[in-house]
Amino acid sequence: MQQNNNIDQKRPEENNAVIGWIVQFSHFIFPAFYAVCMRVLAEIDMLDIDTVTFTVVVPIARGFIPFFFHNSGYRKYLWKAILYPFVSILLFAFIVAGVGLEDLLCLVIVGLPYIGMMIVVSSAIHFILKKKDSDISQNYLPLIFIPFLLGPLEKKLPKTTESMVVSNEIILEISEEELIKNLYQVPVLQAQHVNSLLKWAEVPLPLYSTYDSLANARIGHFSNGMTLYEECTRTKNRLTFQIDFDKSSFAHVPTIKHVIDSKTLEFDYIAYEWKKLDDQKLLLSLSTRVQLSTNLQFYAQYWTRILLDDFEKSLLAAFKKTCA
Repeated sequence: MQQNNNIDQKRPEENNAVIGWIVQFSHFIFPAFYAVCMRVLAEIDMLDIDTVTFTVVVPIARGFIPFFFHNSGYRKYLWKAILYPFVSILLFAFIVAGVGLEDLLCLVIVGLPYIGMMIVVSSAIHFILKKKDSDISQNYLPLIFIPFLLGPLEKKLPKTTESMVVSNEIILEISEEELIKNLYQVPVLQAQHVNSLLKWAEVPLPLYSTYDSLANARIGHFSNGMTLYEECTRTKNRLTFQIDFDKSSFAHVPTIKHVIDSKTLEFDYIAYEWKKLDDQKLLLSLSTRVQLSTNLQFYAQYWTRILLDDFEKSLLAAFKKTCA
């Protein structure tokens, strides 16, 4: 009986400790929770990630949240106004990556402007309020609800669509017959040494391909379990692949799955072209043509070009190492 009484007495103390911990770190927890809510809204198709709302307005709103808490230290110390938003972003990243909403690649692409905007806003508010003890909740609290209204409205606006082509080439010592055979059915590629964003951000890399002669289709197998079903078209010195996304799988690659499902990124074709340099050498070029439908064209094209360029160089280098 005495033991039960002791347990009952400990429970309120434990609850108070948890509440105290939440209050103490509220300036981390609430901004992170707010960002998770915005990401969930994107997941249920209420707003888009590649919008001004998500990449600009949401970080601005998040930048205000810690200043609603008088004990956060944001008002007095600039280093807290700079460092704490970054810690809050890390907490958000840990949550969304842990539940499978995002992968490292998306966190890099979206996180960089997100962090920058939050730090700028937080620092600006710090300088405005550091000599004041005024309560900003009455004037700025409605700001955190703006993305809930602006996001669905911006989602209905028409997006601009632009095409871009990324190309790379390499010289191979291989016969034309052997080259064509290996393009249709790529053997297991040797390790690819990519000193770039691809490997660091765990972008799926090609492993090998199989060829279905009846369907005239190539099935590309990638790291992380991704597969691409590619329909083949052959002309004299050109082999073109068009991806059938309904037959492909992106189960473990949230970023690619999101941009494909939202039609932000559409592949027109992936093409190999070759020409003889002499009896023993061929010049092989790899080109990828995509369409981007977004209102953040400059930023989308910047990252698309980087990723496709790295991907093509990695594939050509691995192909040369394995097949030539």
